[in-house]
Amino acid sequence: DLFGGRTSQIPGAINVDIAATQGVRASAMNLPFRRGVADEIVASNPYIPGGKGMMDFLPQAAETLKPGGQLIINATQRNPFGVLPEAQVLERLGLRVVQHNGPLMSRFENNVFRFTDGRIIPNTSVRTTILEKAPR
Repeated sequence: DLFGGRTSQIPGAINVDIAATQGVRASAMNLPFRRGVADEIVASNPYIPGGKGMMDFLPQAAETLKPGGQLIINATQRNPFGVLPEAQVLERLGLRVVQHNGPLMSRFENNVFRFTDGRIIPNTSVRTTILEKAPR
């Protein structure tokens, strides 16, 4: 659970966040995992202070995924960290788009998403993008 906050809301997930009190305290720009170990990475309303967008964390996430693994990004449409880069960039990272800005996946309907100032984001405003790591 990338950007999971202090604790993950996803059962069984390893929480990865700079504010993590449970899981792994780490930056999404420098994940402390070997290449190709994750079946799935969920980015929960991604945000990196001082960052510019998805390319701040996408290369690290792509490298951490196993072939066939998925990166699930739940973000509002106004969140620059939820905006996909150009197709050539995704291809270079070995990623393909499975779903772009679709409805929030049902398994995340009970999650509470927040703006950086702590205000709750209505789940109806959160969209799901799914990227898949190409097989080798």
